[in-house]
Amino acid sequence: MDQLEKLETSIPISSSADKFFNFFRNDMNLLVNVVPANFQSVELISGEDGSVGAVKRWKYVLGEISLSVDLETVAIDEGARSITFKAVDGDVLVLYKTYGFTIAVSDGLVVWTIFYEKAFITALLQMLMLPLRPWLLSWWIFTFSPINNTRRTNRGRWETI
Repeated sequence: MDQLEKLETSIPISSSADKFFNFFRNDMNLLVNVVPANFQSVELISGEDGSVGAVKRWKYVLGEISLSVDLETVAIDEGARSITFKAVDGDVLVLYKTYGFTIAVSDGLVVWTIFYEKAFITALLQMLMLPLRPWLLSWWIFTFSPINNTRRTNRGRWETI
C-alpha cells in the first residue's frame, strides 16, 4: 500500500564543495552551536564518528515541541561527495516507516534528497481529512479572516456586518 516517496531540491553554496561535504561528514555536531534554537543536543550512540554505521541521537525542537531522532550514516561516497543518513529510531518514525536524506555536494551547489515512506497512521489521517479540507478551509476563511465582512450568527448562519 505504501511506497517510497522522494523530495529533492538544490541550493547554491558559497563555500568550497570539500569544506561543505566535510562539515556534514565530520562536524555536523556543530549545528547545535550554529542553530541552538532548533538543535538541543547530539550524541554518538554507536560506531565511529564520520564513518558508515555511526548512529547519532539528535534532540531538536519543532515549533514548541522537543523531539529526537537516531540517524545512522548509511553511505558515504567521497568521489561524489555525498552522504546518506537514515532514521533508525525516534519521533519521525511515528509518521514515517522509512525516513532519510542524502546530501550531494558539487562546486557551488548542494542537492538535498529526502526519501520517506508514510506510516499507515499518516496515510489514514490524510484519507480522513481529504473530504473535510474544503469545509475546513471555508470555515477558517469565514471565521478568522480579518478582511471578511461577515460573521456567524448564533443560529449558524452567515450575515454581513
